[in-house]
Amino acid sequence: MNGKDPMGTDVFFVQNKESGGHAWVGIGGDAPKNSSTYGAWPMGHLFGHPEFIQHEDPHKNDDPDDYTFKRYKTTLAEETKLDEWIKKNYDINDTNSKKNPNYNFGWEDCRSFSHRVEAELEKIMEKDQKQ
Repeated sequence: MNGKDPMGTDVFFVQNKESGGHAWVGIGGDAPKNSSTYGAWPMGHLFGHPEFIQHEDPHKNDDPDDYTFKRYKTTLAEETKLDEWIKKNYDINDTNSKKNPNYNFGWEDCRSFSHRVEAELEKIMEKDQKQ
């Protein structure tokens, strides 16, 4: 991924610079032991079939110059809560998911998934700040 986080304490929301390009979530930055990525895919159909939430996202090692990175400074506890939230709310690596939203190129795609995960991270971080 190479969002420059060797300590593994950040969460990145990565988006291809091309219009309509792929987006995914990177938890734990560049720390090899702690990092993981998630991305949403259409499973061969652009409309009406549940999206495939992939862990690890295959774009993880692409050229970082092709992407924009939005970075959140997080704690390990916040990263763990986010990872648990993703696993609770989505079927991961399941090609027959009944739980994941239907992929629809236009309003429910990889960027929609990334935005929902980002909104959840912001809630987690806000709640942790209040405690």
